[in-house]
Amino acid sequence: MQTQLVIEDNLLFKISPQTQYLLTIDSINKITIYFSYPKYQINIKFISPIQDPILQVDIEKSIIHQTL
Repeated sequence: MQTQLVIEDNLLFKISPQTQYLLTIDSINKITIYFSYPKYQINIKFISPIQDPILQVDIEKSIIHQTL
């Protein structure tokens, strides 16, 4: 059984100071439960000029239980 995860469902991006932007996430390698080291390219395009932006990425914490 192979379960595919969607990275966008497990990450929360915040940019300070608050501004409008376009965010794209491209998978370089597909992530599955059998692949330990996925690679992603994250691109941020700011709609208006911004000085000294700070990107905060929060990763969802979860526990997977196997039940028979």
